[in-house]
Amino acid sequence: MIEVVLPILLAIVGNGENSAPGDVQKLLDTIEALQAPIQDFRCEFEGEMRARGKVAEDMKVVRDDGLFESFSGVFIRKRGGDIRVDSYHLRVSDDLVEHRGVAVRTSQHQSEEFHRYDDAAIVPNSNREPKDVRVDLTDGYGSIFLTDSLRRMAADGTFLCSVSHDQIDQVPLEVLDVRLRGVPDSLFSRYWIDLRRNGHVVRAESYSQNAVTGRSDIKLATFRVGDSQLWMPVSGESQGFAALVDRKVVVTKEWTTRTSVRVVERTMEFNRSASPEVFRIKEKLGNPISANLRTLESQYRQQQARWKTTAVAREKTLDDQLDESQEQKSGSVDASAPMALAWTSLLPYGLGAAVVASLIVLWRQRRG
Repeated sequence: MIEVVLPILLAIVGNGENSAPGDVQKLLDTIEALQAPIQDFRCEFEGEMRARGKVAEDMKVVRDDGLFESFSGVFIRKRGGDIRVDSYHLRVSDDLVEHRGVAVRTSQHQSEEFHRYDDAAIVPNSNREPKDVRVDLTDGYGSIFLTDSLRRMAADGTFLCSVSHDQIDQVPLEVLDVRLRGVPDSLFSRYWIDLRRNGHVVRAESYSQNAVTGRSDIKLATFRVGDSQLWMPVSGESQGFAALVDRKVVVTKEWTTRTSVRVVERTMEFNRSASPEVFRIKEKLGNPISANLRTLESQYRQQQARWKTTAVAREKTLDDQLDESQEQKSGSVDASAPMALAWTSLLPYGLGAAVVASLIVLWRQRRG
């Protein structure tokens, strides 16, 4: 198939700003054709995020090697863009584990997402469009499997996409250039695509005023799918070249964040006929294969138990205080005292987590 499709595509795509409007769609359709043998796939991934300099200070990094968090999770995708991600992220500074989940049902124009440190109930919300959630953030497999990101960029009216040609290590590649529509000299991101290896992105960059603010390099490997040998992303490293100074993004010469992600060996599975229920947040995904993911799941459950115990103790303290207040008709007992004490005891797990999480969210938004 590749030998047939490539000459056609290379003959019709333009070059840079002069590419024809239809070239982007032709490129996307070619990628879909090259990946057609994969009806669905599932894998487990793991990785680490590090930071240094001003960003490390903002993220409260405590280790000399800059390690901020380690993570592990499951990624499932069905042809057409339905996606399920379930992952755990261990923050080094306070040993807290965050449970994250994303479900995208592209054909139904629905998506769901949650982030949890405690045992709060997961309430499904299907009113969000798929474009409203990100599955391509650096701390997940979606950061190296970027097929859906290409389509999202091309479909977003905010951006103007074009196709050009380039080489990396003398390998000819197609490049999807993304600019802000109607804004001169506004390069936003670029994706280098290897059509000779099933149309996967092998490099991606983001920009601010034409300066590189982020770069991802992706490695591919072959897998047997039926009678075919197909390429898939198996690892990648993303570097950020920006920091927040006085709440403004400053581009740096040296990397400020570095995230590595990789597929756990012997976890990549193809064409297992993933059921529609899998792409719903509340559907359990079964027991993980990798030891690292099992460990993080276990640590999260222990953390849930601690949160629940603390909540029960707080409620009992408040009940006892209310009983004492009723016994003292003078009303001199300050019922706010135990409440303040209880919330203070939760600050390292509640407010502290929220502050750090807000910094990360703000950082990612500014980068995105």
